Amino acid sequence: MSHSLRELSAFLGEEVAAFIYARRIDDGSVYFLPEDEGAIRRPFARAKLECLFPDCPRPRLTSAHRVKKRDGFVHRSGSNAAHPAEDSFHYQAQVRLLQWLEAKFRAPGYSTAMELQTDSARTRIADVMIERASDKQRVAFEVQYASLTPSDWAERHHSYMSMKIADVWIFGHRRAMKPRVNSEGGVKLNPTHEAVAETGAPVLWINPIEGTLAIAVVREVFAGVSYEMLAKEGEAELVFEPLSLFSLALGDDGWVVVTSPKLRRLRQSAAALVTARSEAAAAAAAALEVSAGQIRELARQAEEREAAAEKRRRSKTIWLSTDDGRELVSAFEGVLPPWIGIEIGDLPCAFRSSAEWQGTLYLKHLHGLDPGEVVRVVDCVRSLGLGGAAIPIVRAWFENLVRWGVVGYAHRGLDISYRIAPRASKKEQSELPHVFEVLTHVCSICGYQLAEIYYPAGRHEYCQVVKQRLRERAH
Repeated sequence: MSHSLRELSAFLGEEVAAFIYARRIDDGSVYFLPEDEGAIRRPFARAKLECLFPDCPRPRLTSAHRVKKRDGFVHRSGSNAAHPAEDSFHYQAQVRLLQWLEAKFRAPGYSTAMELQTDSARTRIADVMIERASDKQRVAFEVQYASLTPSDWAERHHSYMSMKIADVWIFGHRRAMKPRVNSEGGVKLNPTHEAVAETGAPVLWINPIEGTLAIAVVREVFAGVSYEMLAKEGEAELVFEPLSLFSLALGDDGWVVVTSPKLRRLRQSAAALVTARSEAAAAAAAALEVSAGQIRELARQAEEREAAAEKRRRSKTIWLSTDDGRELVSAFEGVLPPWIGIEIGDLPCAFRSSAEWQGTLYLKHLHGLDPGEVVRVVDCVRSLGLGGAAIPIVRAWFENLVRWGVVGYAHRGLDISYRIAPRASKKEQSELPHVFEVLTHVCSICGYQLAEIYYPAGRHEYCQVVKQRLRERAH
């Protein structure tokens, strides 16, 4: 939280106003009593000072030193003069603002005054007014301790605007318009505070005794970054700055606004949040566009793959209707094994499907061979009328045949070759001990070595299908 409860308590101060200003009897100027100097200034106060209020019935004063409270002026003993706390705070706040403006704008051409009427008709009487002679630009300061509804505030605000007078509203630290502390130690803006905030102005409170302003702020975390900004409505926190740090500046809309180092940082933080949100939205939109583009590309690729697969299926069907195709199907009792038609790569030749070139190789180089006979990859490539670029693809197919137990390795050099795998007959295995190890997992139907994935079933899936079809034909 921006403020601590101790800071808030110190800002709210005492319910009863301390008098820290008096008026000199000799020239009518305002006199300020510094803290802890009530005792030493007492003779001067009794002789030279009087009450700040022009209509005070017993204006003579003295000064008092207090241990637990701030030193201040008091009416002399026996005086029945009494000023309501709200009036005392309000009037001293006016004096504070007047002295602040006089200190900030000492250059010739500026004039400041309290209780200054806006026109001859006394349409408005500003608590404090500053005017620049060169262009007649005026800024009115309104100190508001008394209760004020949003509609009444709006009427006064628009009245000032209609007269081209910038109005700065500063609420009192006590009484009706003070910050209302919530259960969490923060403050809650009332409807009039919120009406001021809607114009883009800061919600400010003044403690004229301490010479401090409070600013209503909120924090917002966006993308892991905390932004502190002017509060607009509801719950808020307070930050405090000495009045001496405040000044006036020309706002973005051409109206004069009150500013300070803290207010500048708050406005910069709000602008940074707007930029961060804009950049995040742009990044999200770009990401969505990229994502949409990726989806479209993936869909296009999927369509291409499906179209290619459909083309291969049609080509396979066409080839299987040829003499070579029918011969291949007949060799496997009507059901092609899964290692015919493996999608490995595109051969640079006229073959329209993987089933066509693999079936052709099987018929030319594997079908009818006895176990132990050798097949050279280079011979297979040549028989297809292909060059050396096709060797890796043909070899990859043979590697699949190894995993399926159809062939085994004969030579793994540059001129790689494979041997037809033996059946599961122990006699055949014993005749070829120098070529193959003893087969430990064989298909219970065809007798070829099983790939590891078929160990649990004990047979090839396509062998089971063939067996079933042969059984159906027999019946």
